[in-house]
Order: sequence, then C-alpha cells, then structure tokens
Amino acid sequence: MVSNMLNKILPLIVLLIPSLAFGGNGNFTYLVEGQKSPFKGTLFDDEATAHILTLPEFYEVQCDLDMEYQLGLKTEKYNFEIKDLEAKVVFLEKEKFTIVEQKDSRILLLETELKKKNRNDKPYIFGAGVAIGIVVTMGILKGMAAANEN
Repeated sequence: MVSNMLNKILPLIVLLIPSLAFGGNGNFTYLVEGQKSPFKGTLFDDEATAHILTLPEFYEVQCDLDMEYQLGLKTEKYNFEIKDLEAKVVFLEKEKFTIVEQKDSRILLLETELKKKNRNDKPYIFGAGVAIGIVVTMGILKGMAAANEN
C-alpha cells in the first residue's frame, strides 16, 4: 500500500527536484493586458495560479489521508488478529481444562478399580480354610468315634 502511494508521488518528486535546483520559490505577478512582464516566465491565469499554489497543501493533505487510511487498515487488521489469537487462547484453555478434567476422572476410576482388585483377602481366605479344615477334621473324628462305638 505504501509502495503504491510512493509510485504516485515519486514521479512528482522526480519532476520537482530539477526545478527546485534552479530556483527558490519562484515569482509570480499580476499583469494587465498589454503590460510587460518584469521577469522571464510563464503566464498563468488566476485559476491556474491558485491551483499551482494550493498543490503542495493538497498533496500533503492527500498524503496524510492516505497514510491515515493505510494506518487504519493495518490497525484494524492487527486488532482482528489479536482478537482471533485471544479467542484461540480461550478455546485452548477450555480444551486443556476439559482434557485434564477427563484424565483426572479416568485416574480416579482406575484407582477405584485397582483398589477393588488389590484387596488383601488372603487373611480371610486363610481363616476360612482353617475353619473349614477344623470343621471337616472334627466331622471325620466324630464319624470315626461313632464308628468305633458301634
């Protein structure tokens, strides 16, 4: 965009630099018909003179407007990019929170299942085995004692 503006202004600058090297601000005067000019030059009517005198201000204002416009475009573009990146950050933070929450609940579930599977039932099983062994032994002994009495 800036290069486009420079392409518009550069030919004007190239044309003005040689003329600036030869003279200062230049001279102009008003002449009536038949009057001689006090210096050599080109004669412009009032409208052309006014136009020429306002050209520097016009180009300065036009340049300022173009720069303001381009700056506004860039500002809006970067504001949009910033808002887009901020939205992505919010989305990714929510996604991270959801993933962490899912992982935590999965870990809790697996820990619960592991506790169920890793219960220490061996003392109960051993006690039950001893009790069954005693009951069976007593039953056998009573059965043998009853058989010896007969």
